[in-house]
Amino acid sequence: MLESQKYILLLFLFFLASFGVKPQQNQIFIGDIDYESPDYILMFADHLHQTGDYKRATIEYQRYLSTTGPIGLKNCGFKLADSYRKSGGLENSLVIYKNLQQINTRASEYWWIAQSEIGQTYFLFGDYTRSISAFNKITSTSSKLRTEKEIWLGINRLFLGQWDLAHTHFSSTDITLKPSDNTISYYQSLVQEGRRLPVKNPFLAGTLSFFFPGLGRIYLGRPGDFFNTLTTITAVGLLSYNGFQHQQERSIKGWSFALIGSVFYLSNIYGSWLGAKIHNRQINENFWGKIVVPLPDN
Repeated sequence: MLESQKYILLLFLFFLASFGVKPQQNQIFIGDIDYESPDYILMFADHLHQTGDYKRATIEYQRYLSTTGPIGLKNCGFKLADSYRKSGGLENSLVIYKNLQQINTRASEYWWIAQSEIGQTYFLFGDYTRSISAFNKITSTSSKLRTEKEIWLGINRLFLGQWDLAHTHFSSTDITLKPSDNTISYYQSLVQEGRRLPVKNPFLAGTLSFFFPGLGRIYLGRPGDFFNTLTTITAVGLLSYNGFQHQQERSIKGWSFALIGSVFYLSNIYGSWLGAKIHNRQINENFWGKIVVPLPDN
C-alpha cells in the first residue's frame, strides 16, 4: 500500500514538471516579507495603535520615523502623538504635535488640528489656563474645529469654576456642528449645577472663628467641632485666668496656659479656613467627576 502511494506521488510530480507549472511571480510567501521595511513597520505600528497597545505603538512609530524622517511624520504623526498621550507620555505628545505644525503651514487644516490637540493635551495636564490659550489661537474656518474650540473652552471654564464664561462658550454661534443633539444642553446643565455647588468662603470661615472660636465650623456644617473648639479654648482660658488671679503677671501657670490658649485660638482660625478649602476641593472633585470630556478615539 505504501509503495503504491509513493508511485502516485512521483507520477503527480512528473505531471507538473511536464507541463511547466511554476509559482506565480507575484505570489507572496511569508518568508519573503521584509519585516524591517518602513511600510511593514508602519503597518504593524498602526495595528498596535488600533488594538490599544499604545506603549508598543510608540516604539514602532519611532522605528518607522528613524528610517523615513520628517516625511514619515506626515504619515504617522497624529497616531504617534495620540499613542504617547494615551500611554501617559503627555510631554512627548506635545512635542510631536508641535513638530507636526512645523512641517505644515497655517494654510493646512493639519496645522489647526494639531493646535486643537495641543489644547486638549494641556487640559489633560490639568493646565486649564494654557489649554484656553491654545484653543483661543484657533482661527480656522473649519466648522468642526470652531465647534470643537468653543466646547473645549467651555469645558476648561467649568473646571475653573467660571460659570458665566462657560455659559457664553456653550451658547456661541460658532457651534454649528454638534456631536449629538443633547451635547450643548448637557454642558449647559453642568453650568447651572456648578452655580449651585455648596462651596464655602474660606475667608468668611476664618473670620467667623476669629470673632467667636469655633463659629467657622458651624458655617462649614460641623457643629461637633464647634463645641469641641469652644470647650477647649474656654477651659484653657479659665486655667490661665486662674493662674494670673493667684500670682498675677508672675504666674508661670498663667503664662503657660495663655500661650497654649493662643495656639489653640490661632489654630481654630486656620483650621476653619483650611476646612473650607478642603470642603470646596471635595465638592469640586465630585463635580468634575461628572463631566464627560469629548476626547477623540482617533
